[in-house]
Amino acid sequence: MSYSELKAAWNKKMEARKARKEKIASAIPLAIKKPSQRKEKPKKPKPLSKSKIKRLLHAEVKRIVLARDKTCRICMKAPATVPYHIIPRSFLPVTWDLRNVVGGCQGCNFAEHNNRLLYRDKHRFIFGEALYDELWAKAKSGKKFTRGELLAELEWLRKEK
Repeated sequence: MSYSELKAAWNKKMEARKARKEKIASAIPLAIKKPSQRKEKPKKPKPLSKSKIKRLLHAEVKRIVLARDKTCRICMKAPATVPYHIIPRSFLPVTWDLRNVVGGCQGCNFAEHNNRLLYRDKHRFIFGEALYDELWAKAKSGKKFTRGELLAELEWLRKEK
């Protein structure tokens, strides 16, 4: 047998094998087929989860604050690189209040996390007693946000450019 005859026989054998596989695959129920063999249904968009909405809110607040404050509002020297929360971010009712978030440098933000009492007095001096007390009262209210309220807050912040 010549090389061309061997090649033709081999190709014929491979085509027959491929035809048998396709015939078997068409007989297999959809649930048994491999994911690559299934027809994909168009996926419905999932509603945003509360945690995803919160991440989007943090990103929007950061964008607004860093556009508003070019230098650190605490030391007034370094450029603002992070959103600095006067009342800690863990108090949910004031987390996205733009009065509670100012532009800060990485050094002041890190130092505030380690010396909250020292910075509490500094915040009262810089931002005023009235604003500080108002933010603390709002923080201590313990308000919980529903998914709808978080979405409304996100829409309001996106319009706040």
